[in-house]
Amino acid sequence: MNPNSNLRIVPQTGGSGADAAQRRENNSLRVLQAAESLFSNSGFFEVSMAQIADTAGVAVGTLYNLFGSKEQLYRTLTHTRTEAFLERVSAAVGRGTSPIDCLDRYIDEMTAMFLEQSAQLRTYLNVMADARLSFSATLAPETRELFEEGNRMLAGFIADGIADGTFRPVDPYRGAVALQAVAIEYLFMHVDDPENHPIEELLPELRAIVIGGLTNSEPRGKGAALAALSSIKAHPNKKE
Repeated sequence: MNPNSNLRIVPQTGGSGADAAQRRENNSLRVLQAAESLFSNSGFFEVSMAQIADTAGVAVGTLYNLFGSKEQLYRTLTHTRTEAFLERVSAAVGRGTSPIDCLDRYIDEMTAMFLEQSAQLRTYLNVMADARLSFSATLAPETRELFEEGNRMLAGFIADGIADGTFRPVDPYRGAVALQAVAIEYLFMHVDDPENHPIEELLPELRAIVIGGLTNSEPRGKGAALAALSSIKAHPNKKE
């Protein structure tokens, strides 16, 4: 998957105030695309604003008018990626047929995102050293609110599972926070060291911990989990 595939530049149509706003939006998207590519390939600290401007095809002054600093640019990029993930996972979970199926779909979508954006996530760990202690604490307030939307989504179908007797009677929100924390840390292990923490081993373990911890039943078996992983790798944006 192209990591910039959900950043769309709109063709310009002619001169007016609306066109100036569209031009600014297009420039912002070009800058975000250029920055993501440069950060992933070279690292955040090694890339200058001048390099970003040159790659995006905008003047350095224009870049600073759009984003006052490299840090602000990176915060905007992180927010954009978090927003896109939330949209994807909402669509996937919306097709769930039961609380456990919703949980499976959430884990599948998170796994797909980590596999697709491993380079960007490694950059994030380098920029935000405290992310390994608390991922959400390193997010800007507006991005942390998106992260909380994900927790509330999880809490919703955990509550549904408690109501129908599928899940143990736990506090739904605290269960969602625990699920997110375990899933993120497990998947970061793969991002950090894929050789020693292959996703083929991590995914069945993650399901056993999360689904087994919430239910009195067995989670999806290892064979089924690996079949799901093959589907994720083959069609990272498609979850039937």
